[in-house]
Amino acid sequence: MRRALLTLLAVLALTATAACGEGEDARAALPDHEREFLDSVEESLSAEGVAPRYLGANDEEKLEFGYAVCEDIDGGMAPTEVVQSIEQSGDGDTRMADVALPLVGNADAYLCGH
Repeated sequence: MRRALLTLLAVLALTATAACGEGEDARAALPDHEREFLDSVEESLSAEGVAPRYLGANDEEKLEFGYAVCEDIDGGMAPTEVVQSIEQSGDGDTRMADVALPLVGNADAYLCGH
């Protein structure tokens, strides 16, 4: 599953565009744990100085990232291993390293196990 996460990260990183907000109504319709994940990861990324759109153009793509992390953790990878695999996939791109820890930490806290 690591390969799937890395592929997903690479594709979304290359195709990220300006965020086209789905509006509060769409996010309000999501389960609580998904809303909390999105809010927390966006807050974490903003604190790191990384635009949340770097993870994807919309909430659905950000959730796909989060659930891909959960698949890797469920598959036996430790969260630290997932962080390292994301950082290594960036080939020196510091934005990828900045995204890794908030993404994995928030996915583990809010999405994994739901």
